[in-house]
Amino acid sequence: MKYIDISMIDMAYKILKEQKEINFIDLWNKILKEFEFNEEEAKNKKIDFYNQLTIDGRFIFKDNNILNLA
Repeated sequence: MKYIDISMIDMAYKILKEQKEINFIDLWNKILKEFEFNEEEAKNKKIDFYNQLTIDGRFIFKDNNILNLA
């Protein structure tokens, strides 16, 4: 895992500020690339990341995509 001084959810926000809309799998793949998680780390973090997205008020799910509300 590469050290990054930002949380996964804040990285998602940064990605969505640039892209405005993305599906979860594409967003997750971008997160994996940025953080360089190994397979075990990715497996353990995916559900937590999804849960964080669903409760964070900056994001909304629509038609299998995630949108940035900010």
